[in-house]
Amino acid sequence: MFSGAMELRGPGVIITIDDGVRPLFEGEDINNILVHDADILIIINDLKKNGAEAISVNGERLVETSSVICSGYTVEINGVRYARPFMIRAIGDGNRMASSLIGPEGYGTSLKGWGVLFEIELSDEVFIPAYTREKIYKYMEIVKEIEAL
Repeated sequence: MFSGAMELRGPGVIITIDDGVRPLFEGEDINNILVHDADILIIINDLKKNGAEAISVNGERLVETSSVICSGYTVEINGVRYARPFMIRAIGDGNRMASSLIGPEGYGTSLKGWGVLFEIELSDEVFIPAYTREKIYKYMEIVKEIEAL
């Protein structure tokens, strides 16, 4: 399950994050109301810190080799480009994860303050797909026999 090789289902949260639509203040940078890779990464890390057992972004399962990289107006996840809105699903204690993101000091609260769309929904049945891409390791190899010390 933890390697990402299996589809999973369980309770958790479904987060929708999208660019803001409010008018800009005079001289304001448009980036203030756009979703960036850093926003997604902060949310992912907060979910992990609060017990998420499995996470996906726009249907891409996150595993130990996953990357989330800004690519213009899109975000590249596991080498595939996705446009907004971003749907982040996490299996775990939904109340704990939601509280950390939408509490007074939560990152979701901060994003909303900037005008970015941030919605979080508790769900009894969150589906996380299996990771289907080949994992390529450059330095590791399987130990065939236990070597004597």
